[in-house]
Formats: sequence, structure tokens, C-alpha cells
Amino acid sequence: MISVFTPVHPEGMIWFDECHQSLKEQTIADDQWEWVIAPNEGAIISESIRLDPHVKIFPFNKEDLPPVSFDGKNPAIGAKKRHCCERCSGDIYVELDSDDLLVPTCLEKVQAAVSEGAGFVYSDFAEFMDKTWKKRHFDLSYNWEMYDFEYKGHQLHAMRAWPPQAATFLSIYWAPNHVRAWTKETYWKAGGHDRRLVVGDDHSLNVMTYLTIGEKGCKQIEEPLYLYRVHGDGSNTCYEQNRGIRHLTRATYLRTIEDVAKCWAKEYNLRSVDLGGAFDSPPGYESVDLVNADILADLTDPWPFEDGSIGVIRAHHILEHLPDQIHTMNELYRVLAPGGFALIEVPSTDGRGAFQDPTHCSFWNYNSFGYYTNGEFAKKIPIYKGRLQEWWLNDVKTSNGMVNTTAHLICLKPPYSNRPVGKVRI
Repeated sequence: MISVFTPVHPEGMIWFDECHQSLKEQTIADDQWEWVIAPNEGAIISESIRLDPHVKIFPFNKEDLPPVSFDGKNPAIGAKKRHCCERCSGDIYVELDSDDLLVPTCLEKVQAAVSEGAGFVYSDFAEFMDKTWKKRHFDLSYNWEMYDFEYKGHQLHAMRAWPPQAATFLSIYWAPNHVRAWTKETYWKAGGHDRRLVVGDDHSLNVMTYLTIGEKGCKQIEEPLYLYRVHGDGSNTCYEQNRGIRHLTRATYLRTIEDVAKCWAKEYNLRSVDLGGAFDSPPGYESVDLVNADILADLTDPWPFEDGSIGVIRAHHILEHLPDQIHTMNELYRVLAPGGFALIEVPSTDGRGAFQDPTHCSFWNYNSFGYYTNGEFAKKIPIYKGRLQEWWLNDVKTSNGMVNTTAHLICLKPPYSNRPVGKVRI
């Protein structure tokens, strides 16, 4: 049994009959699905929908909201989705927004993917403008791919999702889009939607799903099963919510990046190493240092790892102790596996920390990493042999006058480099 779940507020009712019609057109057996609806904020479900035997209605009231989330304006959507899923009777949960549509084969394809062992299923998708059916597509310079797709005589652009991989799940911009479906077991093991979250609930659950079942438990269906309606200003959410989404997804990323990267490395039998890890090396890494480490090595020499054998390199406050930046970055690239992560933190020359330690012998700042991730700069240092993708780059000021630069880089080797996730500048 598939449980499709949809919270709906009054503004979403304009498209609700169309949403319902797309469910009635599903090719799956009639007794194999239900629609769990949570009307909220005064939404009234029409009589025609109420009479559908597939429909189960569980109103969501203000009293159901966790006090920490509700401020009278924001909807705490995580609580509403969880409210639905707590009332689903199926063994597969499929998320459907009230203003969107499923293609007729959607539920059948999801059911087939789950029967083959997938714990989480997502698909390609298409966007269209409300009323006009004008087709839209994402920015192809970020390695999105599109192809033509027809739905009821409307010519659309289908956007090709990325296959399951750590980089895909880590950023909301490339994350698995609708249709999204979980087995009941996966959904609850991953923790379900976080009812405390006003926004950013989808990204949080995506990441927790990955950490629960890994890449191999996920399945991408390479055809568009979901139609996303764009209305209003094209954002489908207000400015304040977008700002909140950016804040919460950033927080989720920073909280989980190391866990996701190590999860990916472990799944593919790749090593995770902590350079300069003689002191306070975190769990899950092999420490590398001159003394007091799992692996004793002088990183000014060739690193003691085979080519492409490392999934994650953690390098917190170590690069500034290595005199030859180009040697360091060449070795880092050499030992990383395709799509492997370098998680770097260095004291920036924009603060006093870069110069205060007498053992520092190389100097870095925000701009330094462009020489290893941007072809316009990298061409000026021909002895650099690497190709690295800038994934995250940020400066953080501390209370004692220091500035730390954080750089998260991804190794551009095939097959990952055949279609990297996001923009590549080198």
C-alpha cells in the first residue's frame, strides 16, 4: 500500500482538484494507494474529494504545533508533514504538494523501485508556469541536464536528477527532488520530518535518509514522475521563508558534512584520514602525524597512500605547518578518490592567527583556494596537477581576532567529473 500525504492550507486549495485528478489517473491498482490529507489554517476540502474512498482527512490544528516553532506567521511545515505520516497506513510514503501533479505512472514506478530493494526513491521532474504551462528549466551551467517531455499535449523540459551520491544529498540545490518516496521503515529510522522545523524540513530529512540507508539504499528513477507548478513570483514561497531556508539548510550542512562524507567513504571501502591528527582526532578517522598517530608520516614527503584510495581528508589547522602549498595540494588530489572530500580549515591571513604561531610556514586565505579550483588561476602554476571543485568556502571571525577559512573541496576525477554536482571552474 502506498500512502500519498499532503498538508494543505487555504491558498493551496485553488489547485487541489487538479492534484486530486492526477491521483485518480494513476496506473497502480486501485486498492494499492490512499491519500492522507492534513487541512490546516482553515482549509476546507471539497465534497468531491471527501467522497473519494482513497481519501483520509486528518485536520491539523494550532494545538498540534510545537510551541518552539509557531510564531503566528510561519507554518512549521515539518510538523504538518509528520502529522500526515503518523496517520499513513501504507508501507510506502509519497510526498505530494497541494499545487503539484503526479504523472500517471508515478506510483506504479515507485512501487516497482521499492520492490527491488530501494528504501528511498526519487525521480526526474518538470516545472511549468501556472495557467500558461510555459516550460521552465534550471541553470545548465551548474551541470543540470534537461530533455524534452510531453504531458497532456504540453511540451515541457524534464530536469535530470543526479544519481544517489553524497554531494547530491548535501546541498538543497542538487538534492533529490520530487517525487520523493520512503518506505515506512526508512522514514522512521531516519527520524521522519522534524516537527520543530518551520522550513528546511525536506533537506534535513534528505540528509538523515542518506545517513540511515547510504547511497546504495536509494534509487533514482530516470524519468519525470512529478510536475512542479510555479506561481506567484516564481519562488512559491515568501522572502522571509527563503531566508529561513537558506539559514537552516546551511546549519544542516555544517552539522552533517563530515558524517555524510564518512558514510559515503565507508560504503565504498575508502579511507577517512585526519591530517595532523596527533591531538584530538575525531572518531571515524585514521590520524596522520609525525608522532602519536595511527599513521606516522612526514607530509612534506610523498604521502603514504595509494592513488585514489582516500574518501575523506580532514585537514584542520595543518596546512599552514606544511611549507610547500603546491606539493600539499598535488598530493591531496592524488590520493583522493573520484568525488572524495577535502575538509580544510586554516587560519587566514586576514586575522592574526596566521602569523602568531612560530611553526607556521605557509600562509592561506579565502582567495588561496582559487588557485586549485579555478582554471584562470591554476594555469599560472603549471606544476599543480589537480582538479578540485569548490564546494564550500567561508571565513569565520573568532572573538580573539583570528579569522579561520573553511574550504570543502571535491576531487574531480572520473566518473564523478563526468557530471559533477554544481558548478566547476577548473
